[in-house]
Amino acid sequence: MQPWLRLLVLLAFAGCSDTASVPASQKAKRPRRAPTVESAFTHLVAKDTEYYVDVPQQASPPDGRFKAGTQVRRIQASPQYWLVQDAAGNRVHVEPRNLTDLPPELKVAQASNQFAVDLYLQLADSEPGNVFFSPISISTSLAMVHAGAGGETKTEIAKSLHLAFPEDDVHAGFADLAENFQTAGEAELYAANRLWGQEGYSFNAEFLELTSDKYGAELGQVDFARPAEASRQISSWIEQQTRSRIRGSALSLRADTILVLTSAVYFKARWFNEFGPRATRKAPFHLDKRRQTTVPLMTQLSGFAYRKVDGVQILELAYRLQERPYEKGPFSMVLFLPEERDGLDDLEAKLSLHTLDNWLTGLRNELVKVVIPKFTLETQMDMNAPLASLGVTRAFRPGDADFSGISGREPGKDPLYITSAVHKTMLDVNEAGTEAAATTEWAVGASDEPILFQADHPFLFLIRDNRTGVFLFLGRFVTPG
Repeated sequence: MQPWLRLLVLLAFAGCSDTASVPASQKAKRPRRAPTVESAFTHLVAKDTEYYVDVPQQASPPDGRFKAGTQVRRIQASPQYWLVQDAAGNRVHVEPRNLTDLPPELKVAQASNQFAVDLYLQLADSEPGNVFFSPISISTSLAMVHAGAGGETKTEIAKSLHLAFPEDDVHAGFADLAENFQTAGEAELYAANRLWGQEGYSFNAEFLELTSDKYGAELGQVDFARPAEASRQISSWIEQQTRSRIRGSALSLRADTILVLTSAVYFKARWFNEFGPRATRKAPFHLDKRRQTTVPLMTQLSGFAYRKVDGVQILELAYRLQERPYEKGPFSMVLFLPEERDGLDDLEAKLSLHTLDNWLTGLRNELVKVVIPKFTLETQMDMNAPLASLGVTRAFRPGDADFSGISGREPGKDPLYITSAVHKTMLDVNEAGTEAAATTEWAVGASDEPILFQADHPFLFLIRDNRTGVFLFLGRFVTPG
């Protein structure tokens, strides 16, 4: 046995959406930006509430109203009125009696989204081509690791995940999000976690109870002294949870491995407005202003949530309810398309959670001619370096890592550390149905001029749960396979 036992983290994800990762030209690296929580919401508007731009004087009329459910950040508090900021960056005054603290699942959703943007920017700096990952899968796995960490190791993980609230809320929030996933029967959204421990090793009972109760992560016992057999068992579980869309664990197991944590997310849904396969045509996709390739482009004309701001076209493609196909479900894909063919760098340079929140505010239903690629993304990433760039360093260093909450041993005598963190993803974007089944919310008049949204050059995209706002997937499409 080596002097240091090993804790491996496998972050496994698969997404198949009814809705190729090859190198592109090297990009000039931007200076890395420190994570920020400037846009973190703190309160929820409990009911429709009047707001004032300036502190209201006697009988002064309101300047507007917040709808119930609006998330705001408290800037300054006073007994009668609070200064708050909404997603669009507006700073206004409201009565605090109409605000409530965010519930745990919204705190976690917001923290996970901030982590998603931080991680995306790290990957965008280091990866020249396509980027695609599941932030909720990675943050869920790290939250389980956080539960078993102590000292500075725990502090680093909490900071990288933006867990600036009580730990009980952290685990309750992830549990509530997972419960939302399991009850989202309109689409196939399934999240599962599992621990794989060395046979005969005595793990901390409190850690096992918490990860089982809050994350549904039961402990499976394997013999890592037989790495091939242990890998087969873990791979079999991953394939089962991801409907065989992710195959293999991708980890190089060793005989001194003690624990593997796995998190799998599977998503499949049909578009609310489906693309007719007969309308799909091969057409140019512009890699930049000079180079192009050919891809299948799907096309349709319908009503979509749309906005153009800061030189970016924003389009929301909703998924539909499986049981009631003429109603929209709780999930959607949002595409962010720069006006310029080589504008993705500029988009990423101003990207933050606050920017995304602002851009997503004010989407309006418009008549849009949508032209987007039919594509598949498959990625595998070693997460050690990106997580280290976000401040998670001690967890990977033998002697410095503190996972006494997992081993049950005293801090300083704990032998565990993370040797590897791997994230595998798969996404399939296609027409998802027939032209005859397509539906629309738009009554088209003869004089209506449609907006053109033609994604024939690199773009950013995300898939989110609209009930909580949590990002399920985040990525960019830069070059076809």
